[in-house]
Amino acid sequence: MVGDGNVAKVPCGRGVLEGAFTLLNVLSQADNGLGLTELSRETGLAKTTVYRLVEQLVKVGAAQSIDHRYFIGPTVARLGRRWQPDPQLRNAAYGPIRSLAETANTAAAAYVLCEERVQLVTAAAARGRFWLPPSDLDAESLPGTAVARVLLATAGDNGASSGQCGSSWHQRLQSDLRDWRPFVTDDQDTTEGIRWLAAPIWRSDDRCAAAVSALVVGPVLPSGLKDLVVLAAKDISQRLHLEATRGVQSAG
Repeated sequence: MVGDGNVAKVPCGRGVLEGAFTLLNVLSQADNGLGLTELSRETGLAKTTVYRLVEQLVKVGAAQSIDHRYFIGPTVARLGRRWQPDPQLRNAAYGPIRSLAETANTAAAAYVLCEERVQLVTAAAARGRFWLPPSDLDAESLPGTAVARVLLATAGDNGASSGQCGSSWHQRLQSDLRDWRPFVTDDQDTTEGIRWLAAPIWRSDDRCAAAVSALVVGPVLPSGLKDLVVLAAKDISQRLHLEATRGVQSAG
């Protein structure tokens, strides 16, 4: 039996669920796994409580134990791959993203910022293009990509803790994104051989819902691509407003 010298009351009901999610959240950020002592320290839970909770998670496949260290398990990994975006946003972005890809003869996508990762909402590629944008990006390690910069710069206080977002660059970019032709491009060496270009999709309450991105394989952005990306972002914003209006009417 594992003990830490403390008398720990095992959580019950909602407490068990909260404790389990706390453990999983900590494990999801530990590439090399964590031992019981580390889990106890990171979660603030007593070691006896951590042991009982994490062993229950192991039994259902939510966690796994390897050499006395705990990792995210296959069940949680599988569920994570089933992440689904806001259906109204997905519906609003579907058509414009495909039109952008065909018109610009490249690959296009819409992304959202979720749990410090840039997640794909929908993507398309022009005919003859046999590659698609990545399904997700680590916003912590790839702040130089245009789509990550847009999402981080428009995330307000939530995004200000990540990398460049607390700098004058962040404030300047936030101001620039309110211009009538908002877009940003990446630095050429951010992702080797690929140029990113992105523009924000605004909700009617002035919150950024997502970002439209076009990806070009090559050192030069095609003429007119910036305008096409901005127009696609505006189109999605308008469609998103209509989707939200329909949703309110249906609920009423």
